[in-house]
Amino acid sequence: MTAGTFLYPTAEVIIVCILLSFTIYSCAYLYGLSYKAQFSVPIIRSEQGKWFSQYKLKLREIHALTMIKNSINRYQKYRIANKNNSNGYNDPHKQINKNKTNPFSDKYRDLPFVSIVVPARNEEKYIERCVMSLFDQDYPEFEIIVIDDNSTDATSKILRNILDSDKNKIVASQDIRHNSMSNTDRLQIITLKEKPKGWTGKTWASQNGFLKSKGNILLFTDADTHYSKRDTILQAVLYMQREKLDVLTGIPTSEKLTNFWSKITIPMWDFISILFGVGSVAQVNNPKSKFAYLMGSFFLIKRQVFINVGTFESVHQEIQEDKALGILIKERGYKLRLVKLKDMVYTLWADDLVTLWHGIGRTVSPLVMNNKLKIIFNLLVIFFSGVLPFILFPVTLIISLQFLTAPFIQSLQENSYRLELYLPVLSLIICLFVFVFYSIKRSARGIPVAYTFGTPFASGFVFIACMYNIVPLLIYGNTRPITWQGRQYTQKKDNEDLHGLK
Repeated sequence: MTAGTFLYPTAEVIIVCILLSFTIYSCAYLYGLSYKAQFSVPIIRSEQGKWFSQYKLKLREIHALTMIKNSINRYQKYRIANKNNSNGYNDPHKQINKNKTNPFSDKYRDLPFVSIVVPARNEEKYIERCVMSLFDQDYPEFEIIVIDDNSTDATSKILRNILDSDKNKIVASQDIRHNSMSNTDRLQIITLKEKPKGWTGKTWASQNGFLKSKGNILLFTDADTHYSKRDTILQAVLYMQREKLDVLTGIPTSEKLTNFWSKITIPMWDFISILFGVGSVAQVNNPKSKFAYLMGSFFLIKRQVFINVGTFESVHQEIQEDKALGILIKERGYKLRLVKLKDMVYTLWADDLVTLWHGIGRTVSPLVMNNKLKIIFNLLVIFFSGVLPFILFPVTLIISLQFLTAPFIQSLQENSYRLELYLPVLSLIICLFVFVFYSIKRSARGIPVAYTFGTPFASGFVFIACMYNIVPLLIYGNTRPITWQGRQYTQKKDNEDLHGLK
């Protein structure tokens, strides 16, 4: 063989090239979806930093000017009354108080009463933080309904302590509120001991909360959420009114992870989850698309709309009830919008591998029942874009080394036209591509850069978790048991045998 002679690739090289082609396509497809979703998310921002300080300053200025103006008016009315009515006149103080108005009352006069429904099961780590952050909301009229869903930990005790604590008997701030309800008056606690067969735990708890509510607007939120800004509900309701929405659901900001394995794995799931509808904002906010879902950690819905779609009773068998309810809302023609709550609401979806494992199962199972071909396609995309690059690199490296057995320079000259020699370079570029996009998600969660080296492990874990939960449903028609909040669920395609075990 002379230098420069072209040799046809072997069969194994052709196979590797085909696999690399699928890998490049899958990466481009997945990262294209992520890029599109990233720039199509409307954002609601808190005005707490600037608006509340400006509001309080303006209020003090108006108060001072009003006192001066009232003094002048009181004196003028006193003179006019004495001149025109020798028999006396009404007390000027009463007249002024009658005409006195709150300069900000018009803006908040039409804000509806909001009922906040918080289903809680074994949430001893987060329930107090959640409730206290809701107490601190600067919204005129609201109530908080916490449903203790047969918790086996200290959740019930913590809720009782909140009611009994003296610090929660402080009258709520009246900066923009129109009532003087104490926090204990705002809070209702419902304790559930049994769950009817056929209902999932969260749907049953949320339904009971709805039945006890009285608000024209319902806010369903999770017990592990933290409302970091006092004007979160205010801004959300104002946005809902301004855009004339029937339903508003918000993507919360993820809290910093504390578990080592979660720091490695969850950024990859953040990236891959878009294949299962999580993060497909462009489709949710497109009224022509049937695709829809709600963020269970935060969604506002008009009471009458919620009744019209059948409440949680219409989706009581669903493991992923927020997605099923979102689809119903979209099908009925109601105006739904998904937004991003920028640094306003924090939540922790999973902070350990066990919770993440079952969370993946809970997310992907409903999609399998609706579209088998789509779920198979998604599995292939995950494999080609996340797993295969890290397998092909060592394989292509071994293949190329077979042609470098002679002294390096001589062998390189003789095989400079061999395709096998360049395959490791292409494989390495694809691996780096995966590392870069993983690093973007890692950075968004504030995870140190060193965890980027866990990308191969993260890809493998997510793929195995998806396979474990999807394959039985594809073959046998039912999922493996999915553990969620201390209960196990098994779901079949016809939903008839959904059950929750305490």
